[in-house]
Amino acid sequence: MLESLLNPRKAKPYEVFIFGLIFAPLAFFFSYMLFPEFSSVLGCAFITILFVPFFQHLFLDEEKKEEWDTIHKKRENVFHRHEHVLVFYSSFFLAIILMLSILFFFLPDSKRSVLFSKQIQELQRISTLSTGHVISSNSGLIFLNNTLVLLLAFASSLLFGTGAIFILSWNASVIASFSGIWARSLISKGLPPSMAFLYGVPNALLAIALHGIPEITGYFFAGFAGGILSVGLLREKFGSKEFKKIFLDSIIFLLIGEYSIFIAAFIETGTGLLAILEFIFWVVTMSVLFVSSKIKF
Repeated sequence: MLESLLNPRKAKPYEVFIFGLIFAPLAFFFSYMLFPEFSSVLGCAFITILFVPFFQHLFLDEEKKEEWDTIHKKRENVFHRHEHVLVFYSSFFLAIILMLSILFFFLPDSKRSVLFSKQIQELQRISTLSTGHVISSNSGLIFLNNTLVLLLAFASSLLFGTGAIFILSWNASVIASFSGIWARSLISKGLPPSMAFLYGVPNALLAIALHGIPEITGYFFAGFAGGILSVGLLREKFGSKEFKKIFLDSIIFLLIGEYSIFIAAFIETGTGLLAILEFIFWVVTMSVLFVSSKIKF
C-alpha cells in the first residue's frame, strides 16, 4: 500500500518521515494484537514489511541512474551519486526513533514492558559491555558484535534487496527505548510528564550521539552497499562495465561502514576527552569523503 501512496521517483524526505511516524505505531499495534509475546520484535518486522516495496523501487531507480551515468561517462563523487537514498534512510530512521520514543514514554507500564521487552534486554546487555576503562578488551567485543550486525545488514540487503531496513528498525527501537527510559526517570525527579519527555529525549539522544552516530552510519552504509549490489546483480551482466562500477561503489560503502563502527566501538568504551577527540576524528575523515569534489571513485 505504501508504494501507491509514496512514489520513490517523486517522494521527498519529509514525506518518508511522515509515513514513518504514521506506520510505526500501526506496526507495533498490530504486532501486539496478534502476538503480544513477540511484539517487541514483530513490530520492527511489520515496519520493514511496510517499507520494503518503497526502498526496493528506490534502489531500482538508483541502479538505473548509475547505469545512465556510466553510459554517458558522468563522473561524480560516490556520495553525490547516492546521497538522496542516504537522506531517505536517515528520514526513515529518525521517524521511527521519534514515534517509538513517544510510544515508550506514554504507554502504560503493562503495555510498555511487553512491546519493548527485547529492546530493554538489549540495553541491559549493552550496558555490561560498554562499561570499563578508556581502552579495554570491551572495545574489541563491541566491535566484533557490531561487525556481525553490519555484515548481517549487508547480507540481508544483498539477498532480499532491503533486508537492512529491519536492522535499522530494530536499532531505532532500541534507541527509542533508551530515550524513553531516560525521559521517564525525570518524572521521578519531579518534572511533569510533558516536560520530562521534551527535555529527556533530546538529552538521551545527545548522551549516545558520540558513539551512536558513527555506529548507525556504519549500518546505513552496509545496508545501502548490499541494496545497490543486489539490484546490480539482477540487472547487469556480471563483469560488465556497469556492474564493476556498482560493485566498486558497494565495496566502498561497506568499507566506510566498517570504519565507522570501528571508531564507534572505541568511542563507546572511551571516557571524556578521548571519546570526544575520536568522534571529531571520525567527523573530519567522513567530511573529507563527503565534501571533497576531488575524490572521484
